[in-house]
Amino acid sequence: MLNPIRTIYSVSDVNELLRISIENEPQFNLMLIKGEIVNYKRHSSGHIYFAIKDNDSRLKCVMFKSQSRSLEFRPENGNQVLIQGRLSVYSRNGEYQIYVDAMYPLGQGDLHQKWQDLKEKMEQEGLFDPEHKQKLPSFPLRIGVITSPTGAAIHDITETIHQRFPPSKIILAPVRVQGDQAGLEIAQAIQLFNRERCVDLLIVGRGGGAPEDLWAFNEEVVIRAIYDSAIPIISAVGHEVDTTLADFAADQVAATPTAAAVLAVPELTNIWRDLDAFSDKIDAELRRSLRDKRLLIEAYERHIQSYSPSQKLQRQGQQLDFLLQKLNYNINYVLRKQRSIYDDYRLKLMNMHPQRPLAKGFALVFKQENGRLVTDQAHVQTGDQITIRLNEGTLIAKVLAKEIPNNKSQ
Repeated sequence: MLNPIRTIYSVSDVNELLRISIENEPQFNLMLIKGEIVNYKRHSSGHIYFAIKDNDSRLKCVMFKSQSRSLEFRPENGNQVLIQGRLSVYSRNGEYQIYVDAMYPLGQGDLHQKWQDLKEKMEQEGLFDPEHKQKLPSFPLRIGVITSPTGAAIHDITETIHQRFPPSKIILAPVRVQGDQAGLEIAQAIQLFNRERCVDLLIVGRGGGAPEDLWAFNEEVVIRAIYDSAIPIISAVGHEVDTTLADFAADQVAATPTAAAVLAVPELTNIWRDLDAFSDKIDAELRRSLRDKRLLIEAYERHIQSYSPSQKLQRQGQQLDFLLQKLNYNINYVLRKQRSIYDDYRLKLMNMHPQRPLAKGFALVFKQENGRLVTDQAHVQTGDQITIRLNEGTLIAKVLAKEIPNNKSQ
């Protein structure tokens, strides 16, 4: 019966766990293995697949195109070789194999064993400890280069630095980079720069070559000089596939001398671009800060003014103006209303004035003897004298006859 607590893995999970476990073990990350080549095959892609064996076992190997290009000989089945690589698992089929970084005829094995022994010794002494690494300066104005004065490395470094950051000055310490005295000359140049303190950064390196050509950068005297240097050092030895002990000791490692120059200095155009962006940011921040301060000051001013006597008088004056304006409006309204009433009465009185009908052609008739207003023909007799008042003037007349209206009886 299955234990329910246990995790159930897929086949892929197991292979992946095995790969991770192997790759995390330091002793499998850099191995030197000797043996005889069998089943050698170079693929059209440039990758090499083979196995190495001894009397009792065999081990599958793969060497990718980028590494195989540095081979100094043509491998064949039956060759006794020394390979340098790392052990891992190909998860797809669960087979473990060596991923080969370098391969040498067995005759060169002693040199690489010496390299491995030196590496282990210096690791134990702490010469490669990450805590000892120094930070590279951001804007080095003086750069010391320790390399051959006639090699391609100094040309590549100089050209790249002048293109990227023209203010930097290069100071060359010409040394031999291979041969019996090369290591000592390189170490002495590092020490000289440290005594003089005339540079901000050092680049130590050379172009590519066979492992024995690069050996000067594996010598103990060079490694200790790099470790003791108070000036930050970039190691730039060989090509991408080349690894020397100087790489482990240096503060930074570059794949090539050109790459070292890129690491050493920033690109001036990028600096100007960053400065412009930073300047714009500062300008915007200052403008925003000034605007905020101005708004704050204006708010304080309004607050202070709201408590000032002049501001209070001004507000009261405005209130008085409003009241006076309202009073004037009310007075004018009352006057307009009274005038309208007066005009109505005046019109009515004018219409009621006795003179008003006279202007339309009517007349007032009075008895002359007593001045009584005649409003009915019965008020007078034939022969009576009457006064007729017109709109303009008066007439004296006598009643000659009276006419009784048809609607009245005689």
